Amino acid sequence: MSGNETYFFSNSCLLVAAVLITYDTLLTFSREVQCIWTKKPNLVTVLFILQRYCTLIELVVLGLPAVMPINLLGYILFSFLRRSGY
Repeated sequence: MSGNETYFFSNSCLLVAAVLITYDTLLTFSREVQCIWTKKPNLVTVLFILQRYCTLIELVVLGLPAVMPINLLGYILFSFLRRSGY
């Protein structure tokens, strides 16, 4: 594989992983609220939350910027800041 094909393949894998994890999070969120968030915190609930949301945050913060074009990221950031009043 050439460099461009490898780059495209790795970015595609990151994007697929982000979509699947986000889909799973949204699909099971109501059950998570029922089983995790309404209970008293203990070691299991803390580990569950760390495992679930650290992975999602890592993909969003580190993975998606590598996949998205710089212009799109700039546009999203600019739109957010403009709506926030900055």
